[in-house]
Amino acid sequence: MSPTEGTSSPALADWGWDEHWQTTIDTREGHDATKHQPARVIVVLRGVLTVATGAGTYEVRVPARFFRSDTTDPVPTVGDWVLIPASPAAEGDWITAVLPRRSLFSRKATGNRTDEQVLVANLDLLLLTTSFEGDLNARRLERYLVTARSGGADVVLLLNKLDLVDSAEHALAEIRTVAPDLRVIPTSTLSGEGIDDVDDLLRPGLTVALVGSSGVGKSSLANRLFGGEVMKTGGVRQSDLRGRHTTSHRQLLRMPSGALLVDNPGMRELSLWDASEELDDTFDDIVQLAGNCRFRNCTHTSEPGCAIAEALGGGTLDASRFESYLKLSQEAGEVAERRRERSRLDGKKTKRAIAGGKRRTRSRPSGKRKR
Repeated sequence: MSPTEGTSSPALADWGWDEHWQTTIDTREGHDATKHQPARVIVVLRGVLTVATGAGTYEVRVPARFFRSDTTDPVPTVGDWVLIPASPAAEGDWITAVLPRRSLFSRKATGNRTDEQVLVANLDLLLLTTSFEGDLNARRLERYLVTARSGGADVVLLLNKLDLVDSAEHALAEIRTVAPDLRVIPTSTLSGEGIDDVDDLLRPGLTVALVGSSGVGKSSLANRLFGGEVMKTGGVRQSDLRGRHTTSHRQLLRMPSGALLVDNPGMRELSLWDASEELDDTFDDIVQLAGNCRFRNCTHTSEPGCAIAEALGGGTLDASRFESYLKLSQEAGEVAERRRERSRLDGKKTKRAIAGGKRRTRSRPSGKRKR
């Protein structure tokens, strides 16, 4: 394995390495700095990782054990810190470990699988991006907020395409009903409004991800922040104002500010994974109302003294917001139950495998076969 051609060699700290990661590796059991070195995953394409070190960038592969269902090793993704051989050319081109993540942005994998899909790891700031052009939707924003907050990174909302409206006040008022404490920055990549406010957030070594639906202008925002075209851009379909995918894969890029930016492909589907606490935080108004119900196990349907029913009837609680809360709560509960069932089945498989190994060991001949 050799460094990819034409790449610079910034210090490891320029890729986000700090005291936390140094402590992690110094206290890692069995770690030998003469055999392994840390590297940041900056691109994942078809099972091949491009990683950055203090010496340059390398292409490495992931051992098959990372993909087994019974493994505790996470499949590496963009933003992960991994260990690779200290002398890659001499010792091979495989990663040996993924360092424990301190934050992430993830969702339940699409389809019927009960798996977590980690989209970006070790984020410091999540720039949740929506726009005035057909994408601004309170119910979608609630789903994104629950998912974003469950990963541990700070969240700021970018309300893009400000140039399409005369005033942002109506949209800001709607957002405040969903997330009154969320910082919102209206932006326009055409006029440049709000770009300086976003740029002020991007300090050196900070890992930032742009996340949102297709067509909200994430790639255009990235280009504006970089001061040049680093991401392909495209328009939206006028028939339904849905975006065209212009980002085909995730990539961690170093910005002129020294921050590290990931532009994510637009997501058509965002299913919850592990978000019970964040669900309550996002719908804190409903949780507090429910605490005022006469009965602790109130279902908020027909019980007397239901504070939720009173708020709905009096117009102080929006019915569509309450329906969104119920829908997301049910989804989170179903995913949690499927995860518990999978964990139970995996435990049984492990016990059977251990028992089978013991039986094979006992039946193995220990001496020479009699003639």
